[in-house]
Amino acid sequence: MNRGGPTEQELVVHGYFDRRPDGRWGNEAKRARCACAEGLAAEIQADPNATEPVDCLTCANWHPQMGCVFGANQELDGKRNARTLWNIVRDQAKNWVAVAHYARAIERLESFLRERPDDAEAFLTLARVYDHPGYHGKDKRRAAILYKRYLALSGVDGTTAPEAAEAQRRIEVLQYWEPDPAAQEEAPHLATFTCFYRFNAFTHFVYGVLTDQHLILVNVGDADPETGIRSVDLGTRFERASKLFRWISGESLSKEREVELTETEIRRVAGLSLSRLLQEREAGTLDLTQVEGVKRKDDVQRRAWVVALRTGLFNHELVLPHEQKGDAEKLEALLKAAVDRARNGASSPPAAQRAPA
Repeated sequence: MNRGGPTEQELVVHGYFDRRPDGRWGNEAKRARCACAEGLAAEIQADPNATEPVDCLTCANWHPQMGCVFGANQELDGKRNARTLWNIVRDQAKNWVAVAHYARAIERLESFLRERPDDAEAFLTLARVYDHPGYHGKDKRRAAILYKRYLALSGVDGTTAPEAAEAQRRIEVLQYWEPDPAAQEEAPHLATFTCFYRFNAFTHFVYGVLTDQHLILVNVGDADPETGIRSVDLGTRFERASKLFRWISGESLSKEREVELTETEIRRVAGLSLSRLLQEREAGTLDLTQVEGVKRKDDVQRRAWVVALRTGLFNHELVLPHEQKGDAEKLEALLKAAVDRARNGASSPPAAQRAPA
């Protein structure tokens, strides 16, 4: 969901951010408060009883790899003598899209296009922001106009460039897109993410939505589109045996097909309002007030990180590949903070943010 708020230029102060020992950008350690905090971090920081500095991992502007996007983009601004303006603007917009802050990505690109109105690549990049599965603004259909402008300026067609072929395909799809009124009226959620979900003897790839009171998990397939890893690779012995049986019987899908189906389903459910998401047949809901603990652990055997939520005798396991340690850290921090607030009666939802992708 799109977020409003101050522009990047209004918030950033030179020297406000620094490099952490792990190489990621963050708020200076000496500051107990962060003027750029948004999302769950801002809500926690606003608590009059809060005494600790804001945890950057719970901030809507925190990315698992680069850290604070404000800091990363500030560094890019300092490279104007070594890089072209377009390369800097493109990367800054890409950084904002990575944390689902589409408004700031759009602002960056539109500012560039006001100075360079004939830049075909900039029009294509801006069209892709509006056309992103996570962007649900009423002006999403504007992507079709931007794609057409790109095609006119570039002079290429679908027979010579894959980018042009994709633009033409999306133009046809977008003409049927309609905004979901329910999505515009609902209060924003805390975070969205994708990961594997393991419960009892089964593992699936899920689209997750974290609200101030619930964790909603929707089964969207059996393969991670980003890594190509399949649920059976992170599942139990029973699942691996089932995979072998399906392969012998000819019922198993290829990895490419599983990835394709999962990508399509993610795009579909990401466009649903919260009320409609809850009506999905493959959706499950976990009451955060019933969660007794959140713990991240290293599953060495399957080369994965597991964020386990304990509810009574049961463990609900959110599983991410080993190389996504930063994503697992952020997800753990968000869940711990959300569970703590839910169990203590906090009810006002902060602005939406994007957790691990």
